[in-house]
Amino acid sequence: EDADGDGFGNPLVSVVDCAPPVGYVENGEDDYPLNGALSQSATALSVDVGTVLDLSNETEPYIVNGDLVNSGEILLPPVKNSFILDIKGDFINNGSVSGIKALSFSGEAIQEIKGSPLAIDSLVINKTSQRLTITNSIEVKPSGSVWLLNAEEAEVVVADTASFTLKSDATGTAFFGSLGAVQGELNFERYIPADPNNMLTWVNLGSYVTGAQFSDWVGSEFSLLPFSYNESLYGSAASGWSYQWNTSDTIALDRGYMALLMTSEPLTLSVPGNFQRGDVSMDLSFTDDPNQSNAEVDGWHLITNPYPAPVDLISVLERTEGIASFWVNDNSSSNATYAIRNQNGTGDGPQVLAVGQSAWVKVESPLTITFMESDIVTDEADVFVREFDEQFEGSLGLEFTNASEQISRIYLDFLTNASPSYSLEEDGLFYNTHGNNKLRAWMEAASGEELSIQSIGGIHAVDSIPLLLSTGVEDAVEVELIGDTTFLQSLCVAIHDAVLDSIYAVGASGAVLEVNEMTTETGRFSLLIAPLPNVGLEYVPCEGVDVASFMSAWEGWGCSWFNEATGESGDSLFAEMPAGYYEITMETHWQGCTQTFTEWIGEACFGDFNLNGERGTTDLLYFLTTMPPGGVNAYEGSALSTDLDCNGLVGVNDLLLLLTVFGLDCP
Repeated sequence: EDADGDGFGNPLVSVVDCAPPVGYVENGEDDYPLNGALSQSATALSVDVGTVLDLSNETEPYIVNGDLVNSGEILLPPVKNSFILDIKGDFINNGSVSGIKALSFSGEAIQEIKGSPLAIDSLVINKTSQRLTITNSIEVKPSGSVWLLNAEEAEVVVADTASFTLKSDATGTAFFGSLGAVQGELNFERYIPADPNNMLTWVNLGSYVTGAQFSDWVGSEFSLLPFSYNESLYGSAASGWSYQWNTSDTIALDRGYMALLMTSEPLTLSVPGNFQRGDVSMDLSFTDDPNQSNAEVDGWHLITNPYPAPVDLISVLERTEGIASFWVNDNSSSNATYAIRNQNGTGDGPQVLAVGQSAWVKVESPLTITFMESDIVTDEADVFVREFDEQFEGSLGLEFTNASEQISRIYLDFLTNASPSYSLEEDGLFYNTHGNNKLRAWMEAASGEELSIQSIGGIHAVDSIPLLLSTGVEDAVEVELIGDTTFLQSLCVAIHDAVLDSIYAVGASGAVLEVNEMTTETGRFSLLIAPLPNVGLEYVPCEGVDVASFMSAWEGWGCSWFNEATGESGDSLFAEMPAGYYEITMETHWQGCTQTFTEWIGEACFGDFNLNGERGTTDLLYFLTTMPPGGVNAYEGSALSTDLDCNGLVGVNDLLLLLTVFGLDCP
């Protein structure tokens, strides 16, 4: 702000902008005016007691090329934008700072943050050498972030007298957007919401803090009971559970845990320590107990997010041969259920694995799963954008709910190479407890496994799928489609009730099933699915309406029609239908879905071979290429056919017919 050295403006302050900032002049007679109440020296910008540094309207980075000493008041923008306060020296804060606190430290020398406690929204350490030392109390707000850029060139030191806390509450958890070297102890919070029904509940829990002990989770009130799971133990699924009774034991970083909340109140865990960097591998065993089910018992593991940041677990699964899905307990409804997500993105599980969260995975042979720092995702990163398997045509979900707010979901993947038997790579197991008092929906593979995600082949592969349902505590169950709207509009989905001999179409408005409460129905319901062809009626010269192609595309559908001009109607199409607008109604053979659309049936524009609405020179030249000798009527049976008199030959008579309309627009 004082590039010409005339004493106007502060040489320690720079304003970065794409256009000259307010106050900028080119003749050197004045500079960006500095608040006269602010004192400056060769090495510091000081905001003295009773003065204000007002940056609340800034939208671009504001650079202090030295120390920033605040004993007064600093006003930062009230909402997040491109502003960041970039400090090249120390930040000594003994005043107040308000607004969105986005701070950056990028000086080449050693820097310090000291003074009064400070709660920040974003902290960027972008130093190419030396260190940043924190000597005061720093809190990173929930959903705030810390970015350690140039991680191998510089480090952050948290002094013994200081504290550095990543906060967590119902709005989110602070995280590291990029990892780097940190010396000293940090404090990591993990908020756990209360069960909405004021009941004891299970949560997926994991640690990323080096040296953390179970005492950091349990606390003094023992309101949380942590359990680990050992896949290698023989016996039922219950045999693998172990309660972590010794609170002085260190929490393992290469496995996840389940914790039983012994209170109906929310909890905030506070764990001191540091965090992992680099690749983190987790070895997963497979113990084939001949007396137990491979699907229900063998090969189940709890893995965990190993970083102080959300990770894209789907990316991890995609590169890990032998794991295709993960499960996380969801207690947000009146009956807790396991949410699932597979490597195609199908399911209701979280799109990312949150900070401090574990997940269940299933293997069928021993393998190693590896997390990389590149799996970390932030608000600025693209999440869940993938190259799908070319065999994957899409997916749909069905959500079942009742008046008591019980909920269950199932999903279908349309994978053209899928088999009807269970496959770890194609299907997702139903990982929930059964009970007539719980609303549960699931499907069964041909080999008998219970499924929450079933791959059924392409959209033309099957039209009926058995649906199993435990009805819960109500006598009516609402069903809704969930998934990509565009894909769902290409399908007709219904549920057949064999007991009431009824079919319920599940469209945009959903459907309601009449059931007996507290009952498990295993042979009553089935899903009916039919793709909606995007094929209309075409008129073919010399042949009439192409009924055969139309009905082939709509195979299995019944047809009826109505001529809007004549009032005629019928239930079968024929080639000699007169020109006009027709309302066509197609209905599935099981009468669950109806599609109605309007079609124009009429002759093609005579002689308009290039389909531009005119009969001109281009059409004539095209016609001449089809006349003998050497000419070929390559488009016989279509609107491009040059056999205009429909005698099976292309000759002079056809040319004369074309000349009668040459130069005329189509009607």
